[in-house]
Parts: sequence; structure tokens; C-alpha cells
Amino acid sequence: MWGVIRAISMSFDVKQQSRYWINSSDEDMAAAISLFDKKHYRQALFFAHLAIEKLLKSYIVGQTKDHPPRIHNLMRLSEIAKLQLNEQREMVLREFSIYKIAGRYPDWLGDGIDQQIANEDMSKAKEVIEWIKTPL
Repeated sequence: MWGVIRAISMSFDVKQQSRYWINSSDEDMAAAISLFDKKHYRQALFFAHLAIEKLLKSYIVGQTKDHPPRIHNLMRLSEIAKLQLNEQREMVLREFSIYKIAGRYPDWLGDGIDQQIANEDMSKAKEVIEWIKTPL
């Protein structure tokens, strides 16, 4: 694995890097949907967060022609990408940040995530992903 990362950083191809992040995002969203179907909501939303994060990183690669930063904050990534967020999308990105923590620390959410919240947030994640993918 480290050899792949080293090879990627030694030769930078914008299209290849962008495709890498998009493909990785697609894989994570597929995992999120699978976990969601099995009612593993916390894990599903963690992977949905990863999918959004990686799409933002693909967007950054296209904008900056450089590697994206190794951060997980969706709002900060959207700022670096210079995305114009409406109020609703900004709120979704801000709120979705809880899942990057909850995926690692299960007690962060207290009693967990019920099906209704999981349904709503997965729908929001899918909408944001489609919006980000549009210009890609």
C-alpha cells in the first residue's frame, strides 16, 4: 500500500488522481448503502461522510492541480475547492461532520442513530454527492 501512495505522490497526473478519488468515493458510498441495508446506521453514515469527503478531494485536485490536504472537515474541504454552497448544502456539510467522529467513537452519539434520522441523512448525502459530481 505504501508503495502505491509513494508512486502516486512521485508522479502527479490530475486526471488519474481525480479518477482515484471518484472511484474511492463510489466504493465508499456502495459500502454505506450496504451497511445501511443491514441497519448499521452509524457505520453507513461514516462511510457516506467518507464518500462526500473523497468527492470534495477530487474536486480540489481538479481546481488546484495538486494533492488534496489530508483533512476530514467537509466545510474546510469545500472552501479549498471554492464550491459555492447554498445554505442547505452548507448545513448538511456542517452537520455531517459528526459522522467522521461517530464512526470512530461510537459513544459520541449517545443512544445512536434511529432509522428515521439515518434515512434522512443518507438522502442528504446522496443529494450532496450528486451535486458535487455534476461538474466533475
